[in-house]
Amino acid sequence: AKNTARAGPGGRAGAEAWMQGRMQELPAATEPQMTVELLPDGRVRGGEGLEPEVLHSFRAWDGAVGGVDALRKASQAAFTAKATREDAGLSEGETFWVGCEDTPRCALEALAKAIFDAHTAGAVGYDPRRTGAEWWTQAFDAVDACIGFHWDMDYGLLPNGVCPTLGTVTYLSDAGAPTVFLVGATSAGSPPAAVFSAPRLGKHVTFPGSWLHGAPSELGTALGLHRFRRRAGALKRSTAESLGPAPRVTFLCNIWINHKPILAEPLPLDVLESLRAHETMGSPPPLLGLTRRVDVPRLACGRCACILKLAFGGDDDDGDDDDDDDDDDDD
Repeated sequence: AKNTARAGPGGRAGAEAWMQGRMQELPAATEPQMTVELLPDGRVRGGEGLEPEVLHSFRAWDGAVGGVDALRKASQAAFTAKATREDAGLSEGETFWVGCEDTPRCALEALAKAIFDAHTAGAVGYDPRRTGAEWWTQAFDAVDACIGFHWDMDYGLLPNGVCPTLGTVTYLSDAGAPTVFLVGATSAGSPPAAVFSAPRLGKHVTFPGSWLHGAPSELGTALGLHRFRRRAGALKRSTAESLGPAPRVTFLCNIWINHKPILAEPLPLDVLESLRAHETMGSPPPLLGLTRRVDVPRLACGRCACILKLAFGGDDDDGDDDDDDDDDDDD
């Protein structure tokens, strides 16, 4: 769902209409949920003890994960397995779940747990039964893939919008369009700024879970997607066999405190076994090293009107873009 839901044209109302239609295809919740207390921005109340920068800022690190080749292969396998199960009518969940007290069973679960632990250190007063990491993977053609603008939320609670505490993206390839985060975007008006994150091998970013975001190929003209197209074939593969252009591979992990999304499920056993086949016996679990912090400047959205038109369906009355001098290595 997260790679097709769009917020434009038509604004948030259009996205909500799409999600309402999607809900007709999803199973009804089978377990009652406890009362969810929300913050003004739609996130579940929680995270006491965390620094304000953790909860309210975009942050990025280079070289944050090791063993990238193995993680990329596992992520591609998980993406393929999930699609296969959906085609066969076997998959009821949109995403996977690792509880904060669970023991990881494979490298991808270990990565999700490491991400949760790294960004919730210091948090107090939460319910561990409803706290953990919701994760999934994406592996798309680097040139043509379009991940429309969307809000991450508990799709099982629609029409109520319940967003995670934090969202994260870990890039497992250098290929594809940048992820665009619209800072403080709401249905009431345009966001004041946008943040662009170019895919870079091993890069890891976090953002408030209520932010609108996407990686649409339509932004190619405004953002110089030709730069990213040139990078699509640059990824060196560990085998000599040519497998075609490098895909855009990402590991997505939402951190939920005091709420477990209804549709998120533990990784099914058949998928788990297929992922373990990609892991080397005795290999160490993936580590998250957040030592190389990257400063990512914001771009005023008034200077990149194409973004507003795509996200909110507005008129492009300011065609001045500010990306001509951008160096994608700084994104």
